[in-house]
Amino acid sequence: MSDEPTSTEQTEPTEPTTDETQKQGDPADEPLGGPGKKALLAEREARKAMEKQLSEAKARLAEFEREKMSELERAQVEAQEAREAADKAIAEALRLRVAVKHNISEEDAELFLTGTDEETLTKQAQRLAERRSSDTNTPKPDLTQGGTGDPAPRTPSQAFADAVSPVLQ
Repeated sequence: MSDEPTSTEQTEPTEPTTDETQKQGDPADEPLGGPGKKALLAEREARKAMEKQLSEAKARLAEFEREKMSELERAQVEAQEAREAADKAIAEALRLRVAVKHNISEEDAELFLTGTDEETLTKQAQRLAERRSSDTNTPKPDLTQGGTGDPAPRTPSQAFADAVSPVLQ
């Protein structure tokens, strides 16, 4: 027989150490480097281009479908589109009117006023105005500053210096 020990043990793959797993952290935890930002910008530009192509293709498809329609069907589709555009314009005007009434900027109105009826928009605008007024905690003015205020109160160190100076002299 041979002198080598016969072992039927199989070694199991070791799990990565904690140092290795920490190096493979979530990429969202780290800021993008130069190449990452460049890739992100390229991806965004590609998406914009694809969205533009999609909208153009949809417009061409709609035009092609209109050519197939009869005169009556075409007029019905155009009337429906005009109604939808009018409804959208009315909703936008209502949203902006409520925003102006509650002193809300146009940007905030676009972001926060999402209701479709006047009651919902008014409630959203009131809530936003309340939050904005409660968030603006401006500091109270210091009346001791400036020429018209009372003299500044003495600090404890000034009072101590005044009390000790006659004794030291």
